[in-house]
Amino acid sequence: MNLINFPKDRNLIAIIISVFFSLIIIFLFIKLMVVGEDKKNMEIIPATKIAVLDGSRLKAEATCFKAHNELENMLEKVVSNMHETEIKAKAEYEKTKNDKKLSKEEIRRNIEKIEEDWENFSIKFKEEVQNIKNMDTKLSTLLQSKLEKIIEDVSKTHKIDIILNSKINDVISVFYSTGKVNVTNLVVKKLNKILPHVDLEKLK
Repeated sequence: MNLINFPKDRNLIAIIISVFFSLIIIFLFIKLMVVGEDKKNMEIIPATKIAVLDGSRLKAEATCFKAHNELENMLEKVVSNMHETEIKAKAEYEKTKNDKKLSKEEIRRNIEKIEEDWENFSIKFKEEVQNIKNMDTKLSTLLQSKLEKIIEDVSKTHKIDIILNSKINDVISVFYSTGKVNVTNLVVKKLNKILPHVDLEKLK
């Protein structure tokens, strides 16, 4: 009959347990190393503070934008005056051409005078319209530069990373953004990894 050698068995069990825990420690260490390396290679997107700006209210309530309306009114008056002058010039032309009291030479001279006056008026009209357009361009540039400076100051003061236009149907969708909210590099990198090439033959 074989008797169990308890001291030797206990030593064997202790060795097995020691080896087992050592393997667990090594495994966890390797896993932590891999995770740490992965984190090191990750492109981290920082927390972003977003605000909104109502572009429609801005244009309606900021009094400086009323200057655009004033320029529109100026243009309407110039155009209206042009139409009235044109109607008068045509009426005067027809009246002079059919005036039986005037000689042919007098009619010719009068018509030439009407045409000359109309030509001078047309030149003046074009100059006035162009002048208003130039004023509108300068006004837009002035308003934009002032608005951009104010938005940038507000963003920095309140630590805002991006300001969106709350009116989605407006021309401007983003008023301000910092570089840290730009995820272009991240998206390009992932897209190039997922879809590096498109086989046009498969699209046929």
